[in-house]
Parts: sequence; structure tokens; C-alpha cells
Amino acid sequence: SLVGSEMCIRDRSLAEIISELEAGANSLRKGNDIEFKKTMDTVKLVPTWLLRPITKITGLLASVIGVDIPPLGVSKFPFGSMVISNVGAFGVEEAYAPFTPFFHVPILMLIGTVKNKAEVNEERQIEVRPMLQLMFTLDHRYIDGAQASGLAKELKKLLEDPSLMDDTVTLDDSKKLD
Repeated sequence: SLVGSEMCIRDRSLAEIISELEAGANSLRKGNDIEFKKTMDTVKLVPTWLLRPITKITGLLASVIGVDIPPLGVSKFPFGSMVISNVGAFGVEEAYAPFTPFFHVPILMLIGTVKNKAEVNEERQIEVRPMLQLMFTLDHRYIDGAQASGLAKELKKLLEDPSLMDDTVTLDDSKKLD
């Protein structure tokens, strides 16, 4: 289940993470996610005019204070450190998302579609390569632009050379990622 799951990548291979995410996404798409069904069944019982205040209160309790809300199928800190949305699955190449009151996370990442684009390689030759567009929205109350740019550079390096992700990063190694 993706809803309410805690995806901790420490001490796990990239293949294990991808496998778990694919299994959770497939369960959600097929309508087999029990927690999501439970949440939707409860939400259907709520009058429309109460949805907004309930959403605000739920976001505060779960995402800020860290309270589980079992009747709604909401676990504490449901969005973790950032929200990731695959808009590319809908054929969207580039999009940006505003923060919503109930997320309470400093980073939103949207994944676009893969498109073939011309690029100048290291031999100064033009070649067509598949390119993935990643878009980020940052809340500067939580993260400074300079720190975010360092994160973006590391992410770009890892995506350009996925073999760098083969080895598990330990806490001591993470201090070297400046």
C-alpha cells in the first residue's frame, strides 16, 4: 500500500525501492489498496460543505502534530519529507504544483514525460537522447535555495549515472555529499 506507507530508502537497493513502489502503485490502480478504499468510503459519508474544514484539521493533526487518524485511514506524517507526483503518466511534459495546506512538506517534485531532445555531448556533437523533465516547488520557509541547488546537482548526477546508486549510502557517507 502506498497510502500511509513509510518509504525509507536507507539500507535498500534501488531495485528494492522501485519494486515496492511499483507494487503499491499497481495495487492502487487496480482498486486493491485497502487503506485507500477505507479512506474513500469514509469521505463519501461526509457532507460536501464539511470536506474543507475536515481536510484542514486532518492536515494539521497528521502532518504537523503527527497523529494517526484511523477512521480516515490517515497515518501520522503521511507525506514524509516531500511529495512526488508523476504527471508524466498523464502525458504532461512540464508542470508545476502549488503547495496545499494539508501537505506540510518543503518540497514538491513533479515528474514529466520522457521526450527525445537534442543535446551537445562531451565531444561537442549533437545527439538525440531521451530526457526526463523534473520540476520542483520549494517552500523557502523550510529550505534555502542554495541548499536546494546542491540537492538538485546531486540528484542530476545520480540520474545521469544510475550506477552511483548501486551502493547503499550510509549515514557517514551522507556527510560527504556537500
